[in-house]
Amino acid sequence: MARTEGPLLSETASGSIGGVLTFQKGYKGQQCHTKLQKSYKKTNAQVLIRSEFGMALADWRIATQEIKDAYNELAKGKKLTGYDLFVKDYLYLLRESVYGVAVYDISAYG
Repeated sequence: MARTEGPLLSETASGSIGGVLTFQKGYKGQQCHTKLQKSYKKTNAQVLIRSEFGMALADWRIATQEIKDAYNELAKGKKLTGYDLFVKDYLYLLRESVYGVAVYDISAYG
């Protein structure tokens, strides 16, 4: 909520009203401007990648403890966690099955 001292727009005001108008005191004096609405539109590629990572996360959550332990063991001594390694393998296999080719090489972990 905007805070005013004296009648609005005559003395000083600061803050936002209704998320639309923003009042502030700048070096040129009192200023009023419309609040910018940020627009984050995702591309189709971003939506696809997010859904692939979501599927990997869902599969990690339902994986047995034995599978998680195996990935954690493989990741020891590397700059990856077992979860990171699982997601890396998952995305590799998913893309290989969908596109017929691997998009990146995971022949050597790490």
